[in-house]
Amino acid sequence: MDDTRILHAALFTPGIGHVWGLPLMVIGPPGSAKTAKIVQTTKAVALHTEILISSLRDPTDFMGMPYVTTISKKEDVVGVRYSPPDWALRAQKAGRACVFMDETNTAPPSVQAALLRVVHERCAGECQLGGGVRVLGARNSVEDAAGGYELAPPLANRFGHIHWEGPDVKAWSAYILSAGNGNEVQAITTAEDEENRVLGLWPNEYATGAGIITSFLRRKPSLLHQQPASGSPASSEAWPSRRTWEMAIRALASSKVQKLSEDEADRFVGSFVGAAAMRELRTWMAELDLPDPSELLDGKCKFVADKDRLDRTMVVLSSCAALVAPESAEKRPERAAACWKLVLQHMETADVCYPAVSTLSSKEVRLVDRQNPDSMKVLAKFHPILVASGAI
Repeated sequence: MDDTRILHAALFTPGIGHVWGLPLMVIGPPGSAKTAKIVQTTKAVALHTEILISSLRDPTDFMGMPYVTTISKKEDVVGVRYSPPDWALRAQKAGRACVFMDETNTAPPSVQAALLRVVHERCAGECQLGGGVRVLGARNSVEDAAGGYELAPPLANRFGHIHWEGPDVKAWSAYILSAGNGNEVQAITTAEDEENRVLGLWPNEYATGAGIITSFLRRKPSLLHQQPASGSPASSEAWPSRRTWEMAIRALASSKVQKLSEDEADRFVGSFVGAAAMRELRTWMAELDLPDPSELLDGKCKFVADKDRLDRTMVVLSSCAALVAPESAEKRPERAAACWKLVLQHMETADVCYPAVSTLSSKEVRLVDRQNPDSMKVLAKFHPILVASGAI
């Protein structure tokens, strides 16, 4: 199975704080073309690529080399700063780049600890890499790795984990016959063009994904955080946590944007929260049949609630609230008013409406309109609950 479409989706998933890319770890046997395929995928979209071999690195290659310097000349304060490594400076200068950490589980624990900030904050030493710098990794199984280590749970939980089978004979033969003579991979498009395409589709798909997964976890709260026993093989791969569920929401949205098949989407989303959690999510999603939140709020389609599927109503209301929550949301005032009206029409069960109401009325979103009678009617009913929960 060739997972390059999943790799592409991971590279072009918007993250928090205008950072691009979901960190993905490719796991497979030696000689299965992991590195070659990852480099081909990044070059096909003209991303500058920095390949770092973990076994050849020490902590200072990621946290920076400490040196003593004057921090404040005015107050004559001397302290320690960290000089950024050369790879970080090159990636920062390129702007749109991929830092590819190969043979990751040959990194000893001290190096793995130094990687945490690079993966999560895109920062090396005192060099902020920038929002256009993505992170991918690859590793063999511990049994196959040369001097391998299990990934520490904090590092493992910052990645999605895809088990790589490598290209089949047909794909491998095509590569050998076309590019195997040393020709450089030609860019199919630019990263900037692909980012612009994704951003045009992102708000609607993210809102739907957020509505689906948050509603699912309200029904299955035990799946919010399930850390395996420390030291077990499962702790070094995908497991559900608040961090990985957030990445799963983005992976689900990205799967729609990139038109991944259901199998590809399940592998992509499951790479963050694990296959077992993904199976439960897929089973629950199978019969939702959700309307498009933007079309619903624009009056282009209707939603008819089913009293036997209140979970579906919760997803629809939550997705609509998520769509209008960002300050930059398209048609925000009009769609927010439509969202309040939709909530008002489905207030029979408070639990179903609460996620949407708490989002719309939160201090961060601030979409309460005192001139809108629909929002006032909703808040009149929910005010005691919102105050008690600290939402407002």
